[in-house]
Amino acid sequence: ENEIITGDIVLKYDINAVKRAIRNLVSINYYERPFKPSLGTNIRGMLFELNDAPTRIVLEQQIKDMLNNFEPRADFTNIMSSAIGNSLNVTVMFTIGNTPEPHSLDLILERIR
Repeated sequence: ENEIITGDIVLKYDINAVKRAIRNLVSINYYERPFKPSLGTNIRGMLFELNDAPTRIVLEQQIKDMLNNFEPRADFTNIMSSAIGNSLNVTVMFTIGNTPEPHSLDLILERIR
């Protein structure tokens, strides 16, 4: 819709750029980015923990804290997670700037090992 294709790189604008940034931030583990050890969460490690409500609450809070610290373009209203088999569905609800229109992003986090 609002994309410019240049060679093999697809540039994203507006809401799509924010969604891509959120997806990238959630997938980063601590110490993965050089010179930014505090960027990321321990999601990969938590996917192997027990699948119970307290673990999901800690995971949701880690995601919310990380997004609030590293994605200033969005205001995060709610983060919900639910377990389905060996994967975790995470829904991130947010608004952008002064527009009250809510947006959501569904992520599926899976164990790889």
